[in-house]
Amino acid sequence: MHLQHRLTEYSRTLLPTSPPVRHLILVMSLLSLSACAAPGWFRDHAVGLQDGRLHPCPEPPRCRSSDASPTDQRHYAAPWQLAADADEQTWNAIVQVVQDQPRTRIVVHQDHYLHAVISSPWGWYEDDLELHWRPSQQTIALRSSGRIGWYDFAVNIERIEHLRQQLRTRQFIQD
Repeated sequence: MHLQHRLTEYSRTLLPTSPPVRHLILVMSLLSLSACAAPGWFRDHAVGLQDGRLHPCPEPPRCRSSDASPTDQRHYAAPWQLAADADEQTWNAIVQVVQDQPRTRIVVHQDHYLHAVISSPWGWYEDDLELHWRPSQQTIALRSSGRIGWYDFAVNIERIEHLRQQLRTRQFIQD
């Protein structure tokens, strides 16, 4: 009973208002957080190749892809231009760089396609990272997408640019 009393007193110091107002604040906070993951925004999750390209990004701006139109500022990210001498060994080294990222697990690794899942730091959300090596163009098409919610708080473009910098430093890709 003593612990319950201390927790009640502590909650009153955090929210020094009447119980109905505290409940209202709690409910409003939970509704605000759940708005980022509204049920209507769950259905547009797809990975893999479709007609030799990565799946299109869903409407919400939680996805970045080099297969999106360059005029689509909410979804486009430039592909990675490989160094002139890139080969299978380069592709495997790039896959290893992805695998070495924190909280990342490789789900599919095929000849020219990679699908990795990245967990959020707190483990509640998972994002998908896909790479598609296109040897004839000497590029890697990419797609990084959150699975739920509306907005990604720039996590996906930051992930892409962080990897781009790592690959550029290792001279796997060029500007």
